[in-house]
Amino acid sequence: MIADPLAAFFTESSFADVTASIQLWAFERGGDGVTLESVAAVGRCLPTRHESHVVRNAGHFAFLIPCRTGAVIGSASGHGQKNSL
Repeated sequence: MIADPLAAFFTESSFADVTASIQLWAFERGGDGVTLESVAAVGRCLPTRHESHVVRNAGHFAFLIPCRTGAVIGSASGHGQKNSL
């Protein structure tokens, strides 16, 4: 799955070795440089057929989980950092 990608980072060679089925998701409102057209451009770089989906009325960061102020953000190594947002 590729969700709302910033097209500037991808070319056809980025996906040259991809053989798996891909779902390409775009968020209708985009944001941070991502637009419906830029997501479509990534789709044109994919070497295999893919499913395309658009999440209506959603922006680029719609599916990020908000952190509470003071929450500890952990990493795979077990180290944490206090969120000061």
